[in-house]
Amino acid sequence: MALESRRPVLAAALAGSATTLAVWVVVVGPVPGERWLLARTHDASGEAVDRAALVTSRLTDLVPLCAVAALVTAALLLAGRRLDAAYLVAACSVVWAVNPVLKLVAGRSRPDLWPLPESVSEHAFPSGHAAGTTALVGGLLLIVHGRRRVLMMVIGAAVVATAGLAQLVLGRHYPSDVLGGWLWAGAWVLLVGWAAGRDTRHRQVIGDSLTDMTDPAAWLRRIDAANERLLATTQKVTDDDVHRPSLLPGWSVGHVLTHIARNADSLVNLATWARTGVKTPQYASPEARDADIEAGAYRPAAALAEDIASSNERLRVALETLPPEAWSVEVEWRGGRRKPATHILSARLTEVEVHHVDLGLWYGFGDIPEDLRLQLLADAVAGFPESDGVVVEASDAQVRLPAGLTPKITVIGSSGDLLGWASGRTTGERLRRDGPLPVVPEWR
Repeated sequence: MALESRRPVLAAALAGSATTLAVWVVVVGPVPGERWLLARTHDASGEAVDRAALVTSRLTDLVPLCAVAALVTAALLLAGRRLDAAYLVAACSVVWAVNPVLKLVAGRSRPDLWPLPESVSEHAFPSGHAAGTTALVGGLLLIVHGRRRVLMMVIGAAVVATAGLAQLVLGRHYPSDVLGGWLWAGAWVLLVGWAAGRDTRHRQVIGDSLTDMTDPAAWLRRIDAANERLLATTQKVTDDDVHRPSLLPGWSVGHVLTHIARNADSLVNLATWARTGVKTPQYASPEARDADIEAGAYRPAAALAEDIASSNERLRVALETLPPEAWSVEVEWRGGRRKPATHILSARLTEVEVHHVDLGLWYGFGDIPEDLRLQLLADAVAGFPESDGVVVEASDAQVRLPAGLTPKITVIGSSGDLLGWASGRTTGERLRRDGPLPVVPEWR
């Protein structure tokens, strides 16, 4: 069972344990042995330990915890990580608001083994310090990943344990009060984490909305918009730009522009096959495809721009006039793959957007519309062997890919920068990671 699916079960187990404990302490009274344990803990501590416990209690009170949460939330918002900020606030605020209510409902008095300060509230179960620190540490764990998460777990566990122990040393809570705070706050954080995981998986596959589109007219509108962006770029390309290296090894800007145009013509061939039922290969041969690209790569910029515009128009006419029944016809793609003609639409949209970036001019991966950009990122990341344990986090879209994989290395950055690296176009110098970047598998 994956971690995401275990979280509700674990949350229910913790909540059930907290409820059972609450019923016991309210109906029966102190858990057997805890008064003795509390007395021994208090007796064993000296003046220095008492002072340390008092400082710990003050540092883990509600006001300092709120201050930490507020600072982290502000940093997340400045970094554009709005959903992470929301998860942290949800994990902390509910616990901090509800715990006083639970104390009133339980109505359990504090230990009476020695006098307590007047500033301490009357009720003890569940411990506010235990619940509050658990909520903050748990909330931070929801937004930290990779090796930093292991470090956070170690530090967080120490903070939570120390906060609970301080309450015992000061005699302000029974051990069951502290345990109750840990249990119920932990249950809530697990539920928030489960919701965060579900949202991440939803956003991770947001690009599926593209493949769910069944209206060719909607697809054509998206392709038109992509073509307009590409044509705007071609209008600025000079004859000198044509000979500049592109992001694709061995290809100039002229090669990429010619390839985009010839791809449109190849898709006209597939549309013709779907409409007529007569086998019409996408390309005459691999050699002919390469020769056409090479022959057209050195033309003037104006000729290349005109080729892009006219080939786009030919493809649009071919797709606009395709009858409804033709979209389900299987056609053979370069390399021998057979797919329905509907694939022409998503293939052309991807072709235009990705190779627009490959020109290496004024359009980057971050300029690709978000839903397509995330779908392409998911596709590129899926090429890494699972044994590599590569997980990417898009800080601008709050997406973590792939879902459910235990990371060996976590790579963090904008979705555009991540796609540039995962597609093999960039070195990933702007990405943050907790280890050396792995070798990127070949993609598109």
